[in-house]
Amino acid sequence: MLSDFRANKKDLTIYNIVVMQKGEIVAEHNWIEPKKQCQYSITKSITSIAAGMAIDDGILSLEDNVADSFKDFKDINLEPYKKIKVKHLLSMSIGQENTALMVDERDKTDPKRWLNYSFNQKIICEPGSRFQYTNTAPYILGIMISKKAKMSLREYLNSRLFIPLDIINPPWEVDGYGNQFGASGIELTTKELARFGQMLLQKGEYKGKRIVSSKWVEEISKPQIETGDKGDDYSHYGYYFWRSSYNSYRADGKLGQLCIVIDDKDTVIAVNSNEESYHLILKNIWEYIYPKL
Repeated sequence: MLSDFRANKKDLTIYNIVVMQKGEIVAEHNWIEPKKQCQYSITKSITSIAAGMAIDDGILSLEDNVADSFKDFKDINLEPYKKIKVKHLLSMSIGQENTALMVDERDKTDPKRWLNYSFNQKIICEPGSRFQYTNTAPYILGIMISKKAKMSLREYLNSRLFIPLDIINPPWEVDGYGNQFGASGIELTTKELARFGQMLLQKGEYKGKRIVSSKWVEEISKPQIETGDKGDDYSHYGYYFWRSSYNSYRADGKLGQLCIVIDDKDTVIAVNSNEESYHLILKNIWEYIYPKL
């Protein structure tokens, strides 16, 4: 199954790939020894599952107002956030002017000031009206979930997601107060990532255990907003998941971390990479792997 994909890898820096079909690994190749690797924005998809769990638990809703959850925080400008709801955080449509809190900004900002920095980003349009990819929205949402659950985001996910999926103690970037960074920084192996995708493929269940409601998996994976980009793989966004070609959807991280769920083929494809031209990895998957499924 992977012969053509491997032959056409060329100079792409791909580390590991796992293909699961009907719940079993049907193909795998490791260019380097498998290990936990930073998943970058796939972390957002993990945060999306935490949001679904919180909604299932009745402690969060899509209509919850963001400002209401941060009234006890000092030195934060909440005024622009009084119209922003959880659904806007999840769809990257808070109305923010620019992408913010990416790696370079975090590196030069005091980690104890990340939340202040997030809330002071300029809001230029009505929530829900415009897609603007940003790390501030999932970071804020992760802290909201933590506050409502009265435990850290990691603790909330550990017994209900990580342990059932045999994801062992994943390292995770934190801010200056120990809050898990809901936008980036979790580390997973490719097989751990594939098991996450298998849970999504099974509509929120894994090995007979309900992780999150099937309704939530439907919500996160359907198009919630148009991005303004062209092409089937980048034109529509769900709730911290991208819509993809062939009626699929994916968690997608910088430098070629991919977890693709293809319902029509009962398939999950997971990839760990370190590739600047990461869009070419996805292109090659559609060209050389998908026809063999």
